[in-house]
Amino acid sequence: MGVKAAFIGAGGATLIHVLRWTLLAGHHAAALVRDPLKFKKALSSQGVSEEILQSQLTITKGSSRDLEAVLELLRSDPELIFSGITSLPKFSYNPFRPVGMVDSTITGDSASAVIDALRQLKSTNSITNAPLFVPISSTGHGSQRDQPLLLIPLYLWLLPVPQADTAVLEKVTRQAAVEADSPLGGYIMLRPPLLTHGPMKGTDSIRVGWIWEDPICKTSDEKEVGIKVGYTISRQDLAKWMFDELIQGDARRWKGKCVNITY
Repeated sequence: MGVKAAFIGAGGATLIHVLRWTLLAGHHAAALVRDPLKFKKALSSQGVSEEILQSQLTITKGSSRDLEAVLELLRSDPELIFSGITSLPKFSYNPFRPVGMVDSTITGDSASAVIDALRQLKSTNSITNAPLFVPISSTGHGSQRDQPLLLIPLYLWLLPVPQADTAVLEKVTRQAAVEADSPLGGYIMLRPPLLTHGPMKGTDSIRVGWIWEDPICKTSDEKEVGIKVGYTISRQDLAKWMFDELIQGDARRWKGKCVNITY
């Protein structure tokens, strides 16, 4: 039996909340992590019982760029594939490039591994679902401006390395989605602004905008909401929107949309 969602980067500060709520709501899930013991302890500390961990969660140990590990994860036949993979920052005394990443290609490489794994599983009829891929990208990659003017110099100065990595994520995902006999059931591209570790403010405090970037991905004549420009959103509020709309709600109504969620 397939699972509701597979999580890549499940121990991260955003997706761990989505996964926790998914399990507590009674859904089955699969997660790819480097350290299963540490991961299970983290979920237990947030109120997920051992019984739920044993009965509802399938854990795969490995790297998100390891094709064999991703294949094992996706054999669980998920309806949704969430990816929140990123790298820890690496700081430098170079004033022109003060912030880099410990692993500067992990986000794009992980997206490529997902797509390659789906191609292989689909070609061998190893899965029955056509999963929606839901990666967490960032602002700055769309056809319309989605960053406050005051923050654009900050992104250009401090964040060109992670931005280059999420650009690869978007490129490989969108290319795969529009190709003939696509391995994806579609994508939902999440483009939040700067993520914080602040407390939840609740759904009344967030603004959600979206646009179609790829006309071929349009599933209806629904009119675009447009972009909502903002500075930040907390990881917990982003996670709550993802859970409410994509796990508990109808994820298919977001198919093919590039979504920005902000305060």
